[in-house]
Parts: sequence; C-alpha cells; structure tokens
Amino acid sequence: MPIGFGRSVFGKLAEAPAGPSLRSHTVTARGNTIGWPRLLRQSGSTVLAAPTTLSTSVAKFDGTGDAIHVQPENAGDFVFTGQFTFEFFFLYEQTVGSGASATLISNRLDTSGIAATDFFILWRNFDDKLQIYTPDLQVAAATGTLAEDTWHHVALCRDASGNQSLFVNGTREQTVASSTNPIGLSGSREAFGLGGFVNGSGTVSLPFNQGTNGYMDMIRVSDTDRYGASNSSITVPTTGFTNDSNTKFLVDCNVSEQANNFQDEKFEDRRSVGCYIGSFHSTISNLDALSNTQSKFGTTSLQLTGSTNESFAAFGYQNPGTGAFTQEFFFYPTTLSGNQPIFGAMNDSQTAQLWFLQSGTLALYMNNANNTSWGVVSGNGFGTANVNQWNHVALCRTGDNLELFMNGARGNSDTPISLSAGLDLGAGNYQNNTFQSPSPATGVEGYRQNVFTMGKVQGSTTNSTGFFGPIRVSSSARYTGSSYTVPTSNFTNDADTLFIVTMDGTNGGRDIIDANT
Repeated sequence: MPIGFGRSVFGKLAEAPAGPSLRSHTVTARGNTIGWPRLLRQSGSTVLAAPTTLSTSVAKFDGTGDAIHVQPENAGDFVFTGQFTFEFFFLYEQTVGSGASATLISNRLDTSGIAATDFFILWRNFDDKLQIYTPDLQVAAATGTLAEDTWHHVALCRDASGNQSLFVNGTREQTVASSTNPIGLSGSREAFGLGGFVNGSGTVSLPFNQGTNGYMDMIRVSDTDRYGASNSSITVPTTGFTNDSNTKFLVDCNVSEQANNFQDEKFEDRRSVGCYIGSFHSTISNLDALSNTQSKFGTTSLQLTGSTNESFAAFGYQNPGTGAFTQEFFFYPTTLSGNQPIFGAMNDSQTAQLWFLQSGTLALYMNNANNTSWGVVSGNGFGTANVNQWNHVALCRTGDNLELFMNGARGNSDTPISLSAGLDLGAGNYQNNTFQSPSPATGVEGYRQNVFTMGKVQGSTTNSTGFFGPIRVSSSARYTGSSYTVPTSNFTNDADTLFIVTMDGTNGGRDIIDANT
C-alpha cells in the first residue's frame, strides 16, 4: 500500500479554519502505498531532495494496486461548479515503455466509462507525457515530455470567468475558455483517488507507476484559482502548502518510513515539517520504534536499539536564529562507552549542531555558515550522564550567551558560552532547505540537512543505544543561572512553545507527533 514518512511538525504556520476541530475527510491507503522519507531513491546512487521545504516524506507507489483514497466527510465537499485548483508534485523512476497509462489524481470510479462530472490526470508511461480529462478540456495531452528522477509540479485551475488551464512545471500546457461544467457529483462521484482511480470495492485501477516506483507529495485541492488560469506561466511553489479558507483537502504525505497513516491536514493545526522514523538505506529491516520498556512520562519512549547504524528518528529543525530559545529533552543511555551521537543536525561535513556522548560526558558542538568545523562551540560539556537513568538536558540562549544544563546544574564549569554579538545560529548550510555541497556520499539515501536526528547522524559511524523521552523547543530561555528545577511532569504548551514531541504512543509504533497546539 502507499507509504509515507513523518507527520508532525515544528512551529504553527496557520490555524485550522473555523469549524469543528475534529472534522476530517477520510484518507485510506490502498495496496502497498507507503511513506518514503529517504529523499529519494530506493536503490542506486541518485540523491534527490523532496519537492518543497515542508516535505519530510513523500508517498511511494510501486505500481501494483497502490492508491490513496480521500473520501469527503459531507456530500458536496468535493463538488466544484466554479473556481478550483487541483495540484500536486510527482516523480517517476523510469519509463515502463508500454502502452499503459497511470493515474495521478482522479475522481473517476472505474474504467468502464467516463461520467459527465469526472476528471483525471494520467501519467503516460509510453511517451512520458501527462494526459488530462475534464468535461470541458475533454481528453488532452501536455505537449512536453517529462524527465525521470525529477520532481514535476502539476496544477489544474479554473478562474471565475471560466478559463481552465493545465500547468506543468510552471508552463501552461492546455487551456479552454468559458468552461462551465461541474466537476464532481454530490454523494456519488466526488471521492478522490491519488495514484489510482477510485473504486468503491477498494480495488485500484490504473495504478501509478505501473511496473516501477512512482512518488507523489503535497497534494492539495482548493475551491479557488490559486495561479491565474488565464496566465501563460506561473511560479512553481517551493515552500509547500499550508491551510487557508479555500483549502478543500491537503495530503502532505509526511509520515514515518513504510507507514501508511496518511492524513488530511485540512482540519489539523498545520505545522512546518514532519516527525518521523526512517533510515538512510533501503536495506534497513529493524527501524527504531516506541517502546514501553522505559518511559519518563506517559507509557512509552523512543527506543534507540543500536542494532543498526542506519535507523534514526527525526524532526524538522527550528532555526534558532539570533533570538532566545530553549532546546531540551530527556534521554536514557544504556551504556556510556564509546562515542554516541545523541541528538543533532549533521550531514557528513555539513554540520549544524551535535550533542555527543563521549565516554559518559555529553558535549556540544556547533558551527554556522562562517566556519567549516566547530567554530561556534567545540566540545563544551553539559556534564556526566547517568547510565540506565533518565537525564534532562537543555540548551538555552539569552542575548549573546549560551547556557548548557544537565540534571539541575549548569554545565561548562558553571560558565555561559559567550557568542559573537548577534551571531545567527541558523545560518549554516544545513538550514537552506536544499542540498548543499558536498552532497551525501554515493549510494546514501537522501538526507535533509534541516532536520535534527536522534540515535544516528549522517556522516557518523556510530549510533546511540537507549531511550529518548519527551523533547521541547521554545522561543524563550526557560532556564538560567547555576541551578534549575528539572521538570517533574510532561512538557505542556504555552505561548513560547514551538514544538513538543512527548514520545507517548503505542508500543512498537512509529507515529511520533508534534503535540504543540
């Protein structure tokens, strides 16, 4: 079935529109659709970023009956008599070379016939082109061929005057004027299939990408013309989609590796990037997961097994910039030997921040765009960790001072670290939302440089063993001075909270969610 990577995110971007807070359309993965945060290839040496800065995972379709179905909560939710925009990103690995077509998005129920209110966009494996059907455009093909191993943006729009246009990678490929026919029929033909035709029996017709792997991300349907259907060209979005009053549904595919719990983000409190559990290589068979063996608060924590140096958990990096912040978490090491990367954002030599356990001492390393090694902080110590116990650590900034805290006391010999005046801690290569030079080593699955990982950092040959508890990021310095009170209950939200992951969930599960509201 379709699978995805990473769901939760950092820092609220937009509030859900007015309406019932629990309202949601039904999203169901069919076949082997799964989340895929490896950005991208499953095999080979090609390394590709996800298509937008809000993407931490994409949906992977293997072409054997895969699809994601989106069912409206109420009849009429997906019926469009006026303006609309259907848009998404997709990538295919290679051309099948047959006469087959593959479905990218459609409200068509089956292959037996086209109803007057159907629409679909197909990927033609035999000539690398898109084909579209709407009641007004009828069957039309895009003129240009599309390259493999490349993300392509597709948008179908209709404006208030009836102009209807198909845009591919910013260029208008098809257009028709004075279009008036509705798309969708209330109560029957209005469910959407992503990666396959919708079918009431749960089977999938014309799955994407038949015979090889295909990927989709950031699928959004709106009841407005977002790009201007009368334009000859548009600007392709790079920052991902967030909710507004015109969003009808939004599937951003940010779920954990090989998970299939895709969500309609329309009625959720949208945040910036996903939390997920994944791996650097496709050969991984034992991903880290939540465990009830240990828990600081609640019933579970994230278990870092140390059984492989490829598995990791991650979440999007909140740029601390020049202002005050707190990054804090609990961790439970089961050994203090060797060097263990506990927490950090690192991609080979392009390192932002690394919390490194060195023979029992937790040390901090940091750089930014103005240096290539540890030019900001170089191995300053939080303190000595307790083995087989929960340890609380926090990093705070006030003005131009950093303070390191562990288990109630300020580290670094009870001395703040003085920073250069106004130093931007978020200006490193890792924070540019795209791959920077040098890229990951040949054969390494893609890795996003603006994510923090737990248990493993790219470029390190070691991994950590133990448990990781709740983590919180704040826009203020929550602790200062020689001593502080270690939290005795789980983190909760307040006005300064940017991000919370409690690690509380189902034993063996991999759904780690940002609890910030």
